[in-house]
Amino acid sequence: VPEGGGPGLNGAFPLTINWTKGMHPAERLPDVGFRCEDLAIAHPQAKAMIDALGPVDGPVTITEGPMSLTCRIRRENGEMLSF
Repeated sequence: VPEGGGPGLNGAFPLTINWTKGMHPAERLPDVGFRCEDLAIAHPQAKAMIDALGPVDGPVTITEGPMSLTCRIRRENGEMLSF
């Protein structure tokens, strides 16, 4: 967390957690059939975000534009949810 107490890039920079060794907390959750199909991040300073994050694992895109965050999740029955 930056010195000011909030995430960088006007509140848009994701805070990260470096988990200690052992089982990641997500591994303890039951699989309920939801899958992240796409996480799209837009920000006026996208290059700064990309440079700071480095390689991102998963279906994530970061583009330059007005600040927005869109997530598409596929349910087990194939229904697509967008947030």
